[in-house]
Amino acid sequence: MLSLLLRRISLLSGLAFGLLLGSAHPALANHLLGGEMTYRYLGASGFAAAPYRYELTITIYNNCGQPAIRSSAAVGIFDQATGNRLALTTTNYGTLSGNGDLAIPSTSLSACLTPTVPLGCTISGASQPYQLQKFVATINLPASSQGFYAVWSDGNRNIDISNLVNPSSQTMSLYATLAPPTVPNSSPVFSDIAVALVCANDTTYLLNNAVDPDGDRLTYSFGQPYGIVGTLFSFVPPPAVVPYRAGFGYSPTTPFGTVAGSYAAIDPASGIAKYVGTTVGAKYAVAVDVREYRTIGGQQVLIGITRRDLQLVVGSCPNTVAPTLPTTVAT
Repeated sequence: MLSLLLRRISLLSGLAFGLLLGSAHPALANHLLGGEMTYRYLGASGFAAAPYRYELTITIYNNCGQPAIRSSAAVGIFDQATGNRLALTTTNYGTLSGNGDLAIPSTSLSACLTPTVPLGCTISGASQPYQLQKFVATINLPASSQGFYAVWSDGNRNIDISNLVNPSSQTMSLYATLAPPTVPNSSPVFSDIAVALVCANDTTYLLNNAVDPDGDRLTYSFGQPYGIVGTLFSFVPPPAVVPYRAGFGYSPTTPFGTVAGSYAAIDPASGIAKYVGTTVGAKYAVAVDVREYRTIGGQQVLIGITRRDLQLVVGSCPNTVAPTLPTTVAT
C-alpha cells in the first residue's frame, strides 16, 4: 500500500532549501497569487538508467504589473521511500540549475487578465488582475518503490493579503506526489482559475472542479497555505505553513475569520465551495487539497494529494431581487 508520510519540517532548515530552489533566478517582487503543480505519467520509454517518463506542469498566477517575472522554475526531486533528494543529471532532464535541480523554462505567459465574473452578476470594489504562467517539462526518473516528490518553492506572495502574517515576506510552495510506475497514475487537473471574486454579505459558489484522467475517486478539503519548504537534502511533506494573522479567527476552514456574517465551506465529494465575505476589497489566501483514491487489492488507497493555492477577492454585489409571482393565472 502506498503511504504518504506526513510530518512538519523545521522553518530553519526549510529556509536553506527555499534559498536553494530560489537561486535559479534573481530576487523577485511580491507577486505570487496562487498556483498548483500537476503531472502526467507517460510510460517507460526513457533512458535505461531512468526509463519512467513524467510530464510536470507548474501553473503560477502572478500579480500583474510586476517588473520581474521568473523565466524558469527550479524543481527538486525526492524519493518518497527515503525522503532523500535525487542527484539529477541531464539524463533526467536536459537543463539543470547550478544547484542540480530541474531548471524548467517558462512555456507560456499570458497578458494581464481579470477574474471571471459569473454570468448575470456585477461585482464592484474588487480587482486582482493576474498573469497566468506555465512551466512544462518531460522528465525521466529511475525506478522507485514508492515514487517521488517534485517540489517547487519561491517568493514572495502579494503584499495585500488580509489573513496571512507579513504576506509580502512569505514564500509559496507547491509539490506533486508522483506515484511509482507500478501504479501508473496522472494527477487531477483543475478546470477553473485560482483567482476568484466572491461577494460581500452574499453567498458565492466556486466549483474547484478537478478532473482525474484515471477515474480515481477525489475528495476535497481546505488546507493552510504552504510557506518555506524542505531541507537541502531531504523532503517529507507537508511543508511548513504560512502563519495566519492572530486575533481574527483565521484558519483553513475560516479563511475570512470569525467576523459575523462570514462563511466558508467545501463539499468533500464535489469540491463545490460556498463563501461569504464581509470586507469589500479584502484579499484572502486559501488552499484546497484534492486527495486521490484508487481501489487496489480491494482496498481504497491514497494515491496522492494535489493542492491548489488560490486567492479570493471580496467585492460588492447587487442585492438579488426576489421574483414576483403573478396575481392572476392566464387562461
